[in-house]
Amino acid sequence: LVKTHLKKPLSPEKLGLLVELVGAIPLRSLYQEINALAGHPDKEIRIKVARTLGKLLLPESVQTLVSLAADAAWEVQAQAVKSLGKLRDRDTLDILTGSLFSPFWYVRYNAGYGLGEMGEEGIRRLKKVAAQQEDRYAKDMSVMVLNDLIYSSEAA
Repeated sequence: LVKTHLKKPLSPEKLGLLVELVGAIPLRSLYQEINALAGHPDKEIRIKVARTLGKLLLPESVQTLVSLAADAAWEVQAQAVKSLGKLRDRDTLDILTGSLFSPFWYVRYNAGYGLGEMGEEGIRRLKKVAAQQEDRYAKDMSVMVLNDLIYSSEAA
């Protein structure tokens, strides 16, 4: 039923609800339909596609999320890098690291925590960015994420 409705011309609000539903359940069998919406002209749909792909946790989502991480809208970028972190694909380490240098706080924030989820290599990259002096905002975000990871591991 959801698949049928995803193919119909719907308002962005209704289409967005269906995309969110696919991620909430998660309906991995509808990956192709969700992936096809990544180029939708409505920014809110692209945000929801990026979020849903992060919830479906399918390796084939990486390329779409990489494209969305370069979207013109920073809100889409932020959600795409967050989902890339959840997928933990080592091939996206450069994208997450580069996103720490974004002019947009939420993109940097999600990239930092995405790197934190990548394990040892992600932590190593956070430390490298924290040690650089060229971009103080990237440095500050890396330090914040590293401190948060240290304190949360000590509490556990």
